[in-house]
Amino acid sequence: VQSGFSRRRVNRLVPMIVGCVDDAVDRALEAAGAARPVDLYPVARRLTLDVVVRSLFGERMAGRVDEIGDLFERPQAYLESPAGRQLPHPFPFTARSKVRDDRRALDAVIDEEIAIRRRERAEDQDDLLAVLAADDSLSDAEVRDQVDTLIGAGYHSTTASLSWMLWRAALEEGVWSALRDEADPAFAADDWDHTLLTRLDLAGRVMRETLRLHPAGVVGLREAVQDIEIGGYRISRGTMILWSSHLSGRDPDAWPDPLRFDPGRFADAAADRSLSSSGAWAPFGGGARNCVGFAIAQTELTLAISRIAQRIDVEPMREAVPQPVGMVVNRPAGGVPMKVAPR
Repeated sequence: VQSGFSRRRVNRLVPMIVGCVDDAVDRALEAAGAARPVDLYPVARRLTLDVVVRSLFGERMAGRVDEIGDLFERPQAYLESPAGRQLPHPFPFTARSKVRDDRRALDAVIDEEIAIRRRERAEDQDDLLAVLAADDSLSDAEVRDQVDTLIGAGYHSTTASLSWMLWRAALEEGVWSALRDEADPAFAADDWDHTLLTRLDLAGRVMRETLRLHPAGVVGLREAVQDIEIGGYRISRGTMILWSSHLSGRDPDAWPDPLRFDPGRFADAAADRSLSSSGAWAPFGGGARNCVGFAIAQTELTLAISRIAQRIDVEPMREAVPQPVGMVVNRPAGGVPMKVAPR
């Protein structure tokens, strides 16, 4: 799967991502014309799903974004339900049976596209499914499961991250206008390729600071591959360990005034790399089990917050950052209600 997320492939997705952001802004402005305030959480969710589907499946599947989103919504909600309700059983007409139906319908959509890609074998396609389908060592079931997992992992988590970014950028004095000042000359240039990211320094730092305070995954699970001692505790090989990027991102030993939102923390590139390598900044994990989609997620979030700030004015309907909610994905409680107007 890693070859499908190479930097070269991600760089070539930049124009598509900007186009998806513009479509999302248009939808937000249309909704604002009918009723205010607008909850930008569904807008962000539709945007991230659009990018996920196009990057995984290519433009041909773009017309089925809403269908794929609907098939994912009920299973995602089911994962948030109490563990007792998720006990396996074969009974029909239950929440679990409806999730099984959604999974079968989604698998049918993916299997249909896998069959097309196996036949075409086009070498110039940039989407991930083409890369996987060209690998004869993978069965159709393995390709399908990879795609299912990648949609599930990259869809709601990126939505939550963008939602936190909207809150933080809108609430912190001067950040929204500074993002706009940076975006105007950056997007005025003709080259909307990967070099666009080099002109969005503040947007990148807003992304990193938001993920420090609000990582989409609050906890992660790892297995110790050798005996090790950490903080006076001896951990035996094979022990399962829960770790938290939420806690490491707020550790006062690593971050001065850790609860303060300050994108300037990441202005020093050398210090930024040091904090990432030490595990203090680890919203995508690290090592061999690092999130495979980290590059496309950071690219999408940076482009999105910059382009949105450039195109619209927002007025948060709350004066404080909302509380987090979610057992699987850490997202802002109550969504992202804001007054929205064209710039």
